[in-house]
Order: sequence, then C-alpha cells, then structure tokens
Amino acid sequence: MDISIGAVVMSKDVRDSAEGYIYKQAPNQMGDGGLPNRIKQGMAIDIWIGAQRPSRDSTALQSSPSAY
Repeated sequence: MDISIGAVVMSKDVRDSAEGYIYKQAPNQMGDGGLPNRIKQGMAIDIWIGAQRPSRDSTALQSSPSAY
C-alpha cells in the first residue's frame, strides 16, 4: 500500500523501540461512526510507542466484532 511511518512519539519508559508497543496511531483505525478508516496510498501514519502492552477495549469488541 506504500504507507509510511510519519512521526514516532516514544514514551519515556521505552528503551528500545523494537521492544515497544504501538498504543495509538493517527489517523485512527476507526473513523466516525465506528467504521474502519480508509487512507490513501502513500499517506503516512503517526505512531505512539509505549513499553507496556496495551489492553484491548472490551466495550469496542462488544459494539463491533472487527474492532481491536
């Protein structure tokens, strides 16, 4: 898809980005109305990396089976 990584924001507790977890991205995975966000070829995605593995949002799983 030729998607690239834009800004990378690392939490202070991350020592090695290869061992970190992405806990946020922009644009968001889901758009307004709970539908998957679609981006165009060549766009960049900004990511936020933390040392702690993020937990799944159980409320999102109940409202939409495809939400992560």
